[in-house]
Formats: sequence, structure tokens, C-alpha cells
Amino acid sequence: MTFAEFKYLVKSDCFREYGSSSWKTFLTRFRYCPGARYTFYYRLTKFADSNRACRFLFRRIAYLLLHLAEARAGIHVHSDAKIGPGLLFVHYGGIWISGLAKIGANCTICQSVTIGGISDGPGKGAPTIGDNVYVGPGAVVSGEIHIGNNALIGANSLIVSDVPDHGVVFGVPGKLFSKNGSSHFVHHIDYRNYENSSES
Repeated sequence: MTFAEFKYLVKSDCFREYGSSSWKTFLTRFRYCPGARYTFYYRLTKFADSNRACRFLFRRIAYLLLHLAEARAGIHVHSDAKIGPGLLFVHYGGIWISGLAKIGANCTICQSVTIGGISDGPGKGAPTIGDNVYVGPGAVVSGEIHIGNNALIGANSLIVSDVPDHGVVFGVPGKLFSKNGSSHFVHHIDYRNYENSSES
């Protein structure tokens, strides 16, 4: 990961909440939002892991800061998880994401969410989650399943099978309720255009 890629991820994460990636917005979120601090330190550790000079200079410090943020926010994202830009933890506490999980751009994750893997038997593996997905409070998404783009997972749902693009699922186990998608819940997703317009 280059520094430019790291910077893009950090700014796209910041943009998701308020539609701005200014320093003022970043510092406000960093100061008041434990989830935002955790996300920044998570990105920082990924950057440190991917650069030899960074591994030598500040990798241990980055991981120490991440662990402190984890204890404060109650969020654990395994270092092997693959997560795209625009990650937003709307609330924090009780969040766990498997190292086998793959999450696309602009994912919104609420409190008490588990995105977990199954180690053996049917469904062995972990979820692949598309772009612009909303995962509601208390939801569990588990096993080698695919969550389509623009899907919405309702609160306290258990998802153990595929969800189509724009699918809205609720229940235990989750059942398809509609195909209205997540657009009313997932905002500020077009960071690249925002960045380009800011530079022009």
C-alpha cells in the first residue's frame, strides 16, 4: 500500500459520515467518535504492514494504538480482513470481523455486528460483502456466502445464505423482504467524484 492509497482510504472513510473529508471534519470525528479512531488506526496498521520502512519505524506503535482503540470502541477487525474504502461504523461496541471476510466499498456497520467465518462443515469460510451494504444492529453474517451490492441486512438478523444485489433481508434465518436496497441508509458514497471536484 502506498501512502497515496492510505490517504485515500482514510479520507474516504471520513467522507462517509458527513460528506466531507476536510481536516476539520477528520479531527472532529477522531476526537469524538471511538469508531472513527479505530478505523483510522486499522488503516494505519495495514499501511505499516505493507511497507518495510514503516514496519521497522512504527509498526509496533501503530498496533499499540489500534489495541487501545479496540478496547475503547469494542471493535475487532482481524488484520487479514480485506475491506474497501468508505468504511463506516455508525455506532460501536460488540463488533467482530473475521480475517477471512472480504468487504467492498462504503460498508456501513452498526453496533453488535458479527461478520464471522465457519471453520468446518457446511458453509466453511467467511462472507464476501459487496459495495454500499448496510449491516444493521445485532446482525450476524456467517459462512462462505455472498452479500450483493446495495443490500440491507436488518437488525438482529442471522444471515447464512446469499443475498442478491439490492436485497433487503430480515429475520432468523434471514429472508428476502424486498429489493429496495440500502440507498436510504448508506449515504455519501461517491468520494472519488467529491475529491475530483474539490481539486478542480
